[in-house]
Amino acid sequence: MAATLNGIGQGYITDRVVELLRAEGVENALAGIGETRAVGTHPAGRPWCVGIEDPAVRGQVADRVSLTNRAIATSDGYGIQLDLAGRFDHIFDPTNGHRSW
Repeated sequence: MAATLNGIGQGYITDRVVELLRAEGVENALAGIGETRAVGTHPAGRPWCVGIEDPAVRGQVADRVSLTNRAIATSDGYGIQLDLAGRFDHIFDPTNGHRSW
């Protein structure tokens, strides 16, 4: 059994960075510090476009999400392994204990 709080920390830090940017008058920005948060729109006037990595194929984009004044947080099992063999990570189906993807 293991627990990590990195998702909470990343979201908190991203939110604080956005607060600092807004306090300095920044109206359009994309902050990505573990969580991705859009401030306003892309400088071209359209929503920001954020790619979601395919959990089965590292480096491949599985989907894209448009963001305007919103945030998105995703998680994958690539980085946090719960056993030395890499069979278990922090994303699993609680009914059977296996990876959910």
